[in-house]
Amino acid sequence: MKKYYTNYSLMDKGGKKLLIFIHGLSSPMFVWKKILPLLDIPDYDFLIYDLWGRGKSEKPEVIYNTALYHAQLDFLKEDILKKKKYKKISYAGMSLGGFLAASYGVKNKKDMEFLILLDPLGFHLDVSSFSRGLLASSMTEKILERFSVPIFKSLVYFDFYSYKTTREYRALLGESLLQRADVRGFTHSVLSTLRNLLSEDLKSAYEKLSDFQKSILMIWGENDRTIPLDTSHKLREILPDARLAVIAGTGHIPHFENPEICALMINRFINPGKHPGQ
Repeated sequence: MKKYYTNYSLMDKGGKKLLIFIHGLSSPMFVWKKILPLLDIPDYDFLIYDLWGRGKSEKPEVIYNTALYHAQLDFLKEDILKKKKYKKISYAGMSLGGFLAASYGVKNKKDMEFLILLDPLGFHLDVSSFSRGLLASSMTEKILERFSVPIFKSLVYFDFYSYKTTREYRALLGESLLQRADVRGFTHSVLSTLRNLLSEDLKSAYEKLSDFQKSILMIWGENDRTIPLDTSHKLREILPDARLAVIAGTGHIPHFENPEICALMINRFINPGKHPGQ
């Protein structure tokens, strides 16, 4: 697998362990920046990064699938571990990043202490034959390439419950999209990912975590319209001992919409003695 450039930011707090945050399908790594200062996870450094095809990372014209994203994580860890050795590496992922955290964590359970999944993609995508045709069409890619900024900024309305937060996020996303020198590479990465996820068995990654489920926290926005709360109940059937926290008044990106409550849920899960509560 060829190595491409990955844009990342490491918060070195002097920790001996590392928590890697993985964003979703189209949102760059800025989506984590509101919650990071609120997290109280002892002995952990934090790493955020842009998936290939997003943000300031390289945007190769390749097939985007789980194997590619896992390879990016392999390369990223290799680079980081050359600079600093970590005893444990855990993962937090949202939406697509939640599935990537779970599927990558399956292969690295012995080095992982916990897993945090925020509104994760959990099962086969439920897509109509008409939508499948649109995804497969080269015309769709050309349209998205030309109108990527207004299209993706409009789709944001589905991701949030609060209109105020929607406006804040839209401004950041629009700025990020406008800064992308290769808009074609971005639109290709999104469509290629969707096309390939249609043929992947997403559920099996979670089934393979059955012996690790007590160390899993799932967080869901109560008003998520992108991946509805019902998905959490299906995941709980596979991982009944995983912790589930539902945050009221939030949509698909609860850690951006209500970072204070989301951080509190994570802090209680990781360090219950210091942050007591249900």
